[in-house]
Amino acid sequence: MKQSSRLLSTSFLAMCGLFLTVPFNMGGCAGDVGAGLGSIGVGGTNVDLGRVGSGVDKMGQSHTMGARDENVMGESVAMAVTNQYPLNTDPALNKYVTLVGLTIASVTENPDGNYVFGIVQSDKVNAFTGPNGYVMVTTATLKMCQSEAELAGVLAHEISHSVNHDGLNAAKSSLSKSGLTEVATSVGDARYFQSLADAGVDAILIKGYDRSQEIAADKTAIKYMIAAGYDPNAYKTFLTRVKSMQSSNPKGIFSTHPGLDERIKAVSTQIPTGQTGAVLKDRFEKRVSSLN
Repeated sequence: MKQSSRLLSTSFLAMCGLFLTVPFNMGGCAGDVGAGLGSIGVGGTNVDLGRVGSGVDKMGQSHTMGARDENVMGESVAMAVTNQYPLNTDPALNKYVTLVGLTIASVTENPDGNYVFGIVQSDKVNAFTGPNGYVMVTTATLKMCQSEAELAGVLAHEISHSVNHDGLNAAKSSLSKSGLTEVATSVGDARYFQSLADAGVDAILIKGYDRSQEIAADKTAIKYMIAAGYDPNAYKTFLTRVKSMQSSNPKGIFSTHPGLDERIKAVSTQIPTGQTGAVLKDRFEKRVSSLN
C-alpha cells in the first residue's frame, strides 16, 4: 500500500488556513504521505483500508524478514485496529491530525518515510503504531488532550516507535521466543508469514511495547517536539493526566502503554530547563470541536 503523492506543499497548508500560526513548519520533506485511514484524501493522496489485508500474501513474496516487511506488518496492524474500532471519517479532523503528525515526521531521522495517520472511534484512551508509519489514535485520546502540543506529543511518541522499528523488533522477538527463528525458504510457506503477521499484531495491540521501548519513544518524542517548535512540557502534562485517571480505570486508559510513573520521570529529565514552545490550545479546541 504505497502512497503515490509527495508531501503536502507549503501552499497547501496555507490554503488550509493552518499555516498562520506555527508549528506546521514541515521542515525538510516527508514524502509518501497517507491522509488518514479510510479513503480520506489529503493533497491528492487516498488511503483505503478496504484494500488492507493482503499482508500474508505479500509477505510470501519475500525470503528475508527485515525493513521491507514492515509495510505489510503495518497494514496488518491497521486492519486489526479497524476491525476492532470503527474509523472516524470526519475529513477536517483527519486532515488536522495528519498535519500535526506530518509536522513531527518532518523533523525525524526519516522525514521521507511512509506516514499514515488515522482516527478510530473508541472510548478508550490509547494510540497504536504499526510498522512503517501506520499511526492510529482513538477519539477518547483526542478528547483527553487539551492542546495541539499535547496531541503532538502523543503522535511524536508513536512516530518514534516507527522510526525505531519497534514493531518489527517486537515481532522478531516474539517469533524467536516461540522458536520460529528461521525465515521460510519457500515462497509458498504461508504459515510462517501468517505467524509473522500475527506476532506483530499480538506484540503491538495486545501485549504492547515493553517499558524500555516506551521510555525510549518518550525521550525521542521530546526531541521531536522541540525540533518542531512545540512545548514539550505539554506532553509531560498529558502523561500526568493519564496517570491520574488510570488509577480509576486501569484497563481503559493507555492499557498498552506501561510504566507511566517511570516514563513521566524520564520525560521530566529529558526536557531542558526553561524550555518552552507553541501550545496552540485554541486551535486544537477549534479543530476537535466535532467530537464534543
